[in-house]
Amino acid sequence: MRAAFISVGNKHGLIEVANALVQYGIKLLGSKGTADFLAAHGFSILSTEDYIQMPPMLEGRVKTLHPGIFGGILADRNNPKHMNELRQWNVYPIDFVIVDLYPFSSNQDIEHIDIGGVALIRAAAKNHAYCTAISDRNDYVKLIDELQEQKGETRLLFRQKMAASAFDKSSRYDAEIKAWCSQEEMRPLPLQKTVPLSYGENPHQQADFYNLAGEAPNFTLLQGRPLTYNNLLDLDAGIRLISEFDETAAAVIKHANPCGVALGISSMEAVAGAFHADEKSAFGGIVALNRTLDEETAVFLKPYFIEMVAAPDYTREAFAILSQKPKCRVVRFIKDQPTFELRTALNGFLLQTTDKKELVLHEMAIPTLKQPDEQLYADLQFAFKVVRHMKSNAIVIAKNGVTKAMGVGQANRVDAVTQALYRAGTLDLQNAVLASDGFFPFADSIRLIAKTPIKTIIQPGGSRMDRAVIEACNDAQISMVMTGVRAFRH
Repeated sequence: MRAAFISVGNKHGLIEVANALVQYGIKLLGSKGTADFLAAHGFSILSTEDYIQMPPMLEGRVKTLHPGIFGGILADRNNPKHMNELRQWNVYPIDFVIVDLYPFSSNQDIEHIDIGGVALIRAAAKNHAYCTAISDRNDYVKLIDELQEQKGETRLLFRQKMAASAFDKSSRYDAEIKAWCSQEEMRPLPLQKTVPLSYGENPHQQADFYNLAGEAPNFTLLQGRPLTYNNLLDLDAGIRLISEFDETAAAVIKHANPCGVALGISSMEAVAGAFHADEKSAFGGIVALNRTLDEETAVFLKPYFIEMVAAPDYTREAFAILSQKPKCRVVRFIKDQPTFELRTALNGFLLQTTDKKELVLHEMAIPTLKQPDEQLYADLQFAFKVVRHMKSNAIVIAKNGVTKAMGVGQANRVDAVTQALYRAGTLDLQNAVLASDGFFPFADSIRLIAKTPIKTIIQPGGSRMDRAVIEACNDAQISMVMTGVRAFRH
């Protein structure tokens, strides 16, 4: 009789797998926790203790390390001596091993170093000529489909692929343990290609999208041409920015920089505000929204040329309208932001934590004689959240939860201010606020701002010339908030 050995902590999807196995007459064996779970759901399953006739040893440190289990996994089915030995000792040939590992990365101590689980999946992977190793619950559906297509069997190619996955998982697991034991400054980052790309930033460059092994992309292309390298950079910039806000927020992104950002009571109000903030630059950009995109918003977007629309979800009516723009990419995303950022530099890598610094404006320094008007605090918060997502040196002018003008990517602060004011043109800047991602090194930027109706500024502070900057603000009756938090982005 063929058997499957199952030992998993996360039981999600396990009942479906067990059903698929017993459908083809496969005997179920399992660790005590798994056996109890499946027995409670009506399955006939033999626990490890009952199968090997031996209880766990050493307070659970030794449970499955037994010839009765490993002999069944490792036996060469075409070797008569091996099969005779299995019969002699009443050992089942184990054709399936379904095991997950103790989550060491979140519980770093000796007792969470999995010995039996690693040995089980490695043994099954080694003998993949006959045994199928399932070490990731994301592969459960693949196993069920394979069993149904092959009428209870699995193909060698499938077993080989699952073996590779098992060896990958065990090697990554060992790397985590090695880093912990040796206290090395090591970061194992095993990558797997998840989205093939036709080319990179330019057509002569090669590129693909990778995830950490075992993870899936947090976005799905629902419609349109395949995503490009530049699309993904813009999508990342858009999701990062709108995820800053609890309120309904939308952003139009071009070349990984926002050209319009807006808050709104509705999705339509936010998207329209972001789009009209700089309609010229919005041409060919992407629109990102942090709410479900509805029919009214889709109707608004329909006449415009945009590369991509990105939202957590779409109403049926909205998707039907967007489907009339077949060249427009429609993406659904999960607001699952990374905790770190990685990029190449010189012949190595730079790794840093993601900038998620929370700002509490009422707790920050206001060194000017004039205090900000209370009703402008929301715009100050909004503007600073936006400017931290722009390429430095950056300036944002905002009013009523909408960006009015921006200066971005300038080599000096005064040029960023000049660009933002030029782009603001003849707009009404009464009660507008201005945010800077870095300190003002001199008072020249303040003197430019003083020529406009803008009377409220937010900036990190920290320059040796802060006193001169504050005095220039006082002379112009400008209020200024100093966050003490720099917001560079490169």
